[in-house]
Amino acid sequence: MYFHNERSQNYTSPLTRPPNAKVPGGVLYTSDLKNKIMKARTNGEELVVIHNHPESLPPSADDIESLKLRGYHRSVVVGHNGNTFVISGVNDTYTPVFYTKTYEKALKQGLSEYDSAILSLNKMEDDYGLKWRELK
Repeated sequence: MYFHNERSQNYTSPLTRPPNAKVPGGVLYTSDLKNKIMKARTNGEELVVIHNHPESLPPSADDIESLKLRGYHRSVVVGHNGNTFVISGVNDTYTPVFYTKTYEKALKQGLSEYDSAILSLNKMEDDYGLKWRELK
């Protein structure tokens, strides 16, 4: 299992191994890998990020912001229960506060975290061009 690097201030910090972890076939986020990613981005190649949500919730405000800021073509979010979501295509006017306001309002109205996230994704689709779907 990989963990977000706690030292980073970025929403999507590089995924790194915990100290002394043995992860067969694991990927270290090295300077060489960073250079390859930058080269791919410069060459116009599509970049896809895949990460997990241990609590199995749909993509968050930060996931959408990361998609926009880092120039990923798609983001795949996989929950530990097997829920899998794909997001892409948010426009430049999106900021996390829009999602967060919708999400928090839904929570106050009694919706679950999961349903609040789905409602927020639908609103971001309508208002900011986000494309999303749950893989079934």
